[in-house]
Amino acid sequence: MEINCTEEDLAACPLVESNVLIGSAYIIFSVIDILLYVPCIIVFNSEELRHKDAYILMYHAGILDLIQVFMHLVSGIITVTDMTTKTDTVFGPVVISAWLGYLAITTVQAINRLCHMAFPYQAAKLFTKRLTKIYVLLCYVYAFVWFVVFSTPYADFIYHKNMAMFYYNDTVQTSEWAHLMEFIICGIQLGIVGLCYIGVIKSIHSMQSKITSEATEAQKAKVKETKITIQLMVIFLLHCSFILLWMIVPEVYEHLEFETYQAAWSKFWILNLYWIIINGINPVIFLTLNTTVRQRARNLVTGKWSSDATVSRLQSQHYPQTTVRLHASMPGEKRNSALRL
Repeated sequence: MEINCTEEDLAACPLVESNVLIGSAYIIFSVIDILLYVPCIIVFNSEELRHKDAYILMYHAGILDLIQVFMHLVSGIITVTDMTTKTDTVFGPVVISAWLGYLAITTVQAINRLCHMAFPYQAAKLFTKRLTKIYVLLCYVYAFVWFVVFSTPYADFIYHKNMAMFYYNDTVQTSEWAHLMEFIICGIQLGIVGLCYIGVIKSIHSMQSKITSEATEAQKAKVKETKITIQLMVIFLLHCSFILLWMIVPEVYEHLEFETYQAAWSKFWILNLYWIIINGINPVIFLTLNTTVRQRARNLVTGKWSSDATVSRLQSQHYPQTTVRLHASMPGEKRNSALRL
């Protein structure tokens, strides 16, 4: 009897070949993600950086990324060991809700970058430490709401063991509605992020003509802001590629001839592997382009972290009014909120 392997009944597809190799790839890439991310998370939460809005957002984006990575690690173990489990009803909703929460924080990051680059005075008011934490809390609440939705039988997001990938349970009609809703919301978020970064690019271009006339310290602060913005823009472009592949490829294949679809469905696990890679791309970019994160992560790994932290605390104790005196001595200079970074 011919197996009806279509998107309407993914559970009817036969098991992918080489499930041990696929599961091993999930495990290896998940472990690499964790090893890269943990030092960055510790750096983001260090005494010197934890009060800065950009690093607060990076820290919590990293937490949501690690939640996703752990779920992928579990799915890899299940694939390799060929376990029979019902836990996909739990970590399926966890992984997708963490992803959507992560996108929400990414949207806040884009707005944060636009404010710092184009409206520095407003940024100081809109992204105080307290308000930034409130924005983060709202992102977690948003993710939890999605978790509740996907925990119901009406929006079933599970790990399809036979396809070795997370996807909607399309045997449930209402899951299709949840899928469409997610696609629309992700599109809106990416649209907002894209518009923010267009504004940021224009601000950077405008900034270049003015930066030579400003104080040296202000120039350095703006350069730091620009570097952070470029890092987040690169991450945004990679997210766009992932969402387009994840949302569009299965829909395109659905309308192909049955034989073509049947031959291609077993390759969909590559989308899941790309998801894992995207989860770990942030620390790669931070460690490559962010000098502060790279140096402090290196000190953490080599054991120099404790001594550096001690020196920093002593400096803050002996020179607590340095910034205040700087502003007091230059009353006519514009106080760019970017100096806090």
